[in-house]
Amino acid sequence: MLALFFAYSILLLVLWLMRLDFEIREWTKSEEFENRIKYIVYRVE
Repeated sequence: MLALFFAYSILLLVLWLMRLDFEIREWTKSEEFENRIKYIVYRVE
């Protein structure tokens, strides 16, 4: 029973990480993100 619980937890964790990765990739594709990066780089220089 405990092994089943662990397997289920790991599966949920993997799915959550995949979704998070997808959301991050979608977010980094947006122009707002690129402009923010350019702004930060500009401020650092």
